[in-house]
This record gives sequence, structure tokens and C-alpha cells, in this order.
Amino acid sequence: MNLAEIRKKALQERTETPREHGTPPSPFLPEPIPVEVPEIVEPVQEFEEPAPCEEMLPVEPSPKPVAEIISVVPAGEPHPVEIQHSPEETFDPLARILAGREMSTETAEAVEDERELQAERLEFLCFRVANEIYAVNILELKEIIKLRDCTEVPRMPAYISGVFSLRGLIVPVFDLHARLGLLSGAVTGRERIVVVKKGSSFCGLKVDEVLGVVKIPGSAIEQPPAVLEGIDRDFVIGIGRHESWMIILLNLEKILDVHLA
Repeated sequence: MNLAEIRKKALQERTETPREHGTPPSPFLPEPIPVEVPEIVEPVQEFEEPAPCEEMLPVEPSPKPVAEIISVVPAGEPHPVEIQHSPEETFDPLARILAGREMSTETAEAVEDERELQAERLEFLCFRVANEIYAVNILELKEIIKLRDCTEVPRMPAYISGVFSLRGLIVPVFDLHARLGLLSGAVTGRERIVVVKKGSSFCGLKVDEVLGVVKIPGSAIEQPPAVLEGIDRDFVIGIGRHESWMIILLNLEKILDVHLA
């Protein structure tokens, strides 16, 4: 069968078969193939009616500080970590001023008590003359020097060994053995001259040995004993006690007064 016959037979079959829809087909176009398209039905979304909100009541301020607690659960930790934030304190200028005044008063009282305590604890330079321990107030002390030769001055009292020059100043030396009526001992090499103040000038006290500085509370100083009379009582201002020592406190103003014999 040739090509012409095949085309003729196909044309007859198309003419004999009726079409259900549309216009007659064209001999030059292929017959369209029907395709079934599914119907798409969009689902209707149903929205639930929201639950009614509870009415929030106003919170009254609490007189006590309220701590805000935030719970945080980090990964790997079984218990929550609480972070507390304290509310800011209210500023009261009057309370601050009163608190400052109270602190100032307490500080002033503490300083005053410290001054009284320091005033009660007096410092004395202790030295030995013969077999007794004597002392003078440290505030009356200028310096301590080794024993040196003194120049004798005519018509001077017997208890004045002489004078020497201390950086251009003429200093008289009082021998406390003679001044206090004590016997002189052997020379040991520990003798010293204690230079003390006398008004605008200086005087020296010849002692057998310097022992050191001690602090004696005012409550530990006793009045001179009643057995001392006259000039002996004038030379002593009190008896101090320090550990096992009984120290005789000298009155320098009377000892250095050459008119008091």
C-alpha cells in the first residue's frame, strides 16, 4: 500500500467517527489528546475563637522591698538560676545630713578619746645615778652625748662641774651626784651628759648610765612620799612604776635653779 492510499483511508475513518465536542478536525493538524485535570478544592481554615482574657487588677505597692526574680534554665543545669534585682533606694536629703552629722560627732569623740589617752601616757627618759633610777620628761630633752672635759668656772656652785661648748653654745653641766646628795661611784665608761632645755638655753645633766625611754600612764604616777621635806620634795614631782622599776621623776625646773640650794 502506497502513501496515497494510507492518507485516503485515514480520512475516511475520521469522517465516519463523529466528534463529541468542538469543530471538525483539520486534515493538517493532529487530533488533540484529552487530558483529565483534577479539581483543586482549597480547604477552608477554621479559626478558633480566642479565650476571653482575665481582667488584670491593679497591684498595690508593697511597703517592703520586692525582689524581681527571673528564672533561667541553662543547658545542662537541672535547677534554675535566680537573678534578683533590688529596687533603688529613695533619696532622703534630711536623713543623709543627719547621718553625716552623727558620723562627724562620733569621729570627733574618737579623736578626743585618742588625744586624752596619748596625754595620759607620758614618755620619760630613764637614767641611773648611783643605785637609783631617775627620769625626766622626754619633751624637755634635746640630746645625749658622751662625757667630755668641762672647763671650771670660778665661784660656781659645787654641783656644777663646769661648762663646755656644744656647736657654739655654752652649756653648764650639773653633777647629779652632788645635786641630789648621792655618793659618787666608780667610773664605768657608760657615763653620759643628758642635754635638756632651760628656757631659751640648754643645760647638761651628768648621769652614770642612760637606760632608755619608757611610757608611763598618768594613773601609774604617784605623789612624792611624805617623808621628803624641803628641797628634796621640790626636786621630785612623782614616783612612776614601769614593770619592776620604781622611777623617781625629777622636776628639772627646780634642779636647774641655781638659787635653790
